[in-house]
Amino acid sequence: MQDRLRRTIGLLIVAMLAIPTGVGASMEWTDGLLDDCSATGLQASIGTSWEAVLDNDRGGRSSIEIESGEGTIRASGKLARGSLFGGPGTAGIMLPLATDGGEYDINQWDGIRVTVRRSGASMLLRIHGMEIENGDHFAVDIPASTEFATYEFPFSRMGQVMSPQMPWRGDRVTAVELICWSFPADSFSFELDSIEFYRSE
Repeated sequence: MQDRLRRTIGLLIVAMLAIPTGVGASMEWTDGLLDDCSATGLQASIGTSWEAVLDNDRGGRSSIEIESGEGTIRASGKLARGSLFGGPGTAGIMLPLATDGGEYDINQWDGIRVTVRRSGASMLLRIHGMEIENGDHFAVDIPASTEFATYEFPFSRMGQVMSPQMPWRGDRVTAVELICWSFPADSFSFELDSIEFYRSE
């Protein structure tokens, strides 16, 4: 029971991380490809750049190292929460869809496809939406795999971790995020090969 409570509290805190801000009406997102990880550095195919997401602003002591090359973005690090009663350690990467915090309607797409391999601490793929005021954005777990694997996650399969479930809207999306988390001190590593929105056949 105690472990279940700790996991629930941890997921709630993960859900409240990194709430982007933006103003104005949403625009239609026209290109499904977000990043094929072929560019130099952390710049994505859409022109914005991946950013590190850490728990340091709430007392955490997690760390992450990010590098790119040979068609992948590679990240590794350690998760360490700030205190006994604090939330989980968290670290990951986030890709804003626009540099000005703009919001987009992605409803012409049916889901998000990611090719990745990862090990260590648990990982969530999250889609940030401006209509989510408490930071509990739509998310889905990414399985661990020692080899690259491609996963297709329909938006209908993604949900809020702790909140009463809101219906998917998808008309005010600002960013996508890969976030690792753990209560005990833990390590993680992952390699991202590509990420894109897709339409069902």
